[in-house]
Amino acid sequence: MHQQLTLAQFNAHYFYKTELVSLCKQYGLPAYGTKAELNQYIRLYLFGEPITHIKSTRKRPPHKKLATGQLSLKTKIVGSGFKFNNEAREFFANYFGVAHFSLKK
Repeated sequence: MHQQLTLAQFNAHYFYKTELVSLCKQYGLPAYGTKAELNQYIRLYLFGEPITHIKSTRKRPPHKKLATGQLSLKTKIVGSGFKFNNEAREFFANYFGVAHFSLKK
C-alpha cells in the first residue's frame, strides 16, 4: 500500500481512520485508539522513532461479554461489556414478550 511513505507525504494527505489502522498494522504499531493517537504513532515512526519505543497512550479495554442472564434494565451501556448482539436481542425479546426482537441502525 504505502511502502515508501515519507513523513512529508503522510502530513500532506488526509487519512480516514480505517486507513490509519491499516498503516499502523502494516508498520507494527498500536492499531487502536483515536485518530489523533493513530496519527501520532505513524508520525513518530516516520520521523525515525524505533517501533519498540512507540507505545499506546491507552490500555486496550478488557473484552467482557455479558450473558443474557446478566443483562437487566439497569445494565450500563458503556464499560459493562454490553453489546447489541444476540444476547441483547434475546433479553429484549423476553422483556417485551415477543418471539423476535430486531435492533435497527
